[in-house]
Amino acid sequence: MLSSVSTQYLSSLMARIVATTQTQLASAQSELASGKYQDMGLHLGWQAGFDASLKDQDSRLQALIGSNSLSDGRLSAAQSAINTIRASAQDMLGQLAVWTPANQNRTLKEIGAASLDSFISTANTAHNGQFVFGGINSATPPLKDYSAPQSLARSALLAAFTARFGFSPEDPAAAGITPAQLQSFLDTDFAHSFDKASWSADWSNAASENVQADISPGRAAAISVNANEAGFRDFAQAGAMLSVFGGTGLSSAALSTVASSASALISRSAAEFTSLEAGLGATQAKVTAATESMKSQSTLLQAQINRYEQADPYATATSISLLTTRLQASYQLTAQLQQLSLVKYLPN
Repeated sequence: MLSSVSTQYLSSLMARIVATTQTQLASAQSELASGKYQDMGLHLGWQAGFDASLKDQDSRLQALIGSNSLSDGRLSAAQSAINTIRASAQDMLGQLAVWTPANQNRTLKEIGAASLDSFISTANTAHNGQFVFGGINSATPPLKDYSAPQSLARSALLAAFTARFGFSPEDPAAAGITPAQLQSFLDTDFAHSFDKASWSADWSNAASENVQADISPGRAAAISVNANEAGFRDFAQAGAMLSVFGGTGLSSAALSTVASSASALISRSAAEFTSLEAGLGATQAKVTAATESMKSQSTLLQAQINRYEQADPYATATSISLLTTRLQASYQLTAQLQQLSLVKYLPN
């Protein structure tokens, strides 16, 4: 028995073959260009889940490597700022070492005011929009403006002096304050203005909790110090001491007490900043080591991923050649089918 097949059916079949071949050819060409299989699930089968797990691990490592880059920048900015503050402390010590009541190239008030302004500006250093000494409150400048008319810090210091002696530092009666009396005030009421509670109320917006960051899988580190540390409070105490009392009516002996007390605070502050900088440097070394380790792990993971996903360029090129030949043949057959017509066989 003979069966008949219409040209319409054959044309429809060839159209489907052409469409399928075109899709396969486009996929093969894309594989050749990218070097990776187009359909990972089809190619890898049950191994696709393992490939996805490897890519997920590498993605997490890349995220940590990027995060570490930001942490490294923050640590560098903090160390640079601390180094600037320590240099300012050494400059203050040098100026105070040659200062005498009889030889005042700069008054104690001028030394203190300039150093305090520079200190506050440096302590408010920001990196990538985050204040490096703000602790977890890194969106706000950590130190308040001491020179502002409404400064709570300066008002509190003047109020403490007046409460102790019954008059302001500018009052002529201040000349009668003995060095021993002034030293007692500086060691008690004045110093209390720089304890943690008063500091947080009058001077600082910083949080005492430092910023933590994951530096490698399962490992975190503090990537900052905050402006509530003792070194910051001691520097501010010395600068404010000079600024408040250095240009007043205190006796020469009392001013010498101010200078020596400020020098002691500055020396202590410089040592404390050295310790803070060393800690930040140690953390930065850990971040660098973690980053290098994760880069090595990522390289190994990517090599494994490539072994699963990388298409054989020679096999792909061969497939493209075969598909191209098939497609051309399909075009020719389709054209021939379109030429078939019973009209050609009817008698004239």
